[in-house]
Amino acid sequence: GGWNNLRISFENILTLAALSGRTLVLPPEQSMYLLYAKKGDKRNGYRQYTDYFNMTDNSDFLRRVPIISAEEFLRLEGGDDGFVPLNGYDETKKQHLLDVAKGCEERKKAELFCEDLYDHYLAHGQLQPLISEPVEKQNCFVFDKDVFLYGNEYISKLSEDVQSRIQTYCNQRPPVYYNKTMHDAPVWHFETMDLKWRLLTHSYALLFFTDPV
Repeated sequence: GGWNNLRISFENILTLAALSGRTLVLPPEQSMYLLYAKKGDKRNGYRQYTDYFNMTDNSDFLRRVPIISAEEFLRLEGGDDGFVPLNGYDETKKQHLLDVAKGCEERKKAELFCEDLYDHYLAHGQLQPLISEPVEKQNCFVFDKDVFLYGNEYISKLSEDVQSRIQTYCNQRPPVYYNKTMHDAPVWHFETMDLKWRLLTHSYALLFFTDPV
């Protein structure tokens, strides 16, 4: 549990950002489960994934996966023509979301509740299409060029060999195919604090490529 669960989910999200050509928006700084503040901690226990992963100083990685903070994302894309426009809110609500983007708590009664920002993301984007818990509802994520180009109706036209390999890999898990609807969604939001949406499956057991080349 704890950090290891966070790490597995985050590594899956990094992989999906690289595969889909997206910019990764980090969550706001916040306390992380079981990573408690130490005496004299000037950040009051708030942490960020960049504290543990060498990403922002890794030029090779950043060429593949651009990374910005939640605050940067909201300021860049919160305009009228942005991905997550704030124009439907009054000035108090706008400032609240900007404050949440700087740092928040996963506590409903908190003044800066993280989910307020995440609900805003969901209002303008798509929730992740994958379920990893409970086991009987897990998915596998399939990348196939023809299904991407021609839509899910092409699934039945896949060759017997490809369908057999998908069946072998996914076993009892229903496959979810990466498609243009997912690709064109302006925002993908990963709700990994929710037990249903945690991605506690390593990428090599979650993602299948019908043409690995």
